Amino acid sequence: MITSAEMAELERLSEQRGIPTLRLMETAGAALADIIVERFRPRKVLVVCYHGNNGGDGFVAARMLQHHVKVRIAFLGRVEKLRGEALLNYERLDPRLLVSFPSVRLEDRA
Repeated sequence: MITSAEMAELERLSEQRGIPTLRLMETAGAALADIIVERFRPRKVLVVCYHGNNGGDGFVAARMLQHHVKVRIAFLGRVEKLRGEALLNYERLDPRLLVSFPSVRLEDRA
């Protein structure tokens, strides 16, 4: 396991070497979707996402999974807090895949 500071440094170094963070996110999300389909062979999947790049990875995974299974996305954060690649991948989602859980916002529990 690596820290978020170490991951930020790896992403910075990847960018320096010509590998955009968006490509890293797309690759991670696609790999996750492949593993889910191959290992578990589900018929339905609920992808739970929050802010940050992990949420962006989840958005990509959900987008890829929709070609294989019935998928829904529970975004427990706030859209206005999404940034960069995570926001871009949120905007790429089919809005019909999003399910709402307004009483389960993580910010409201702090």
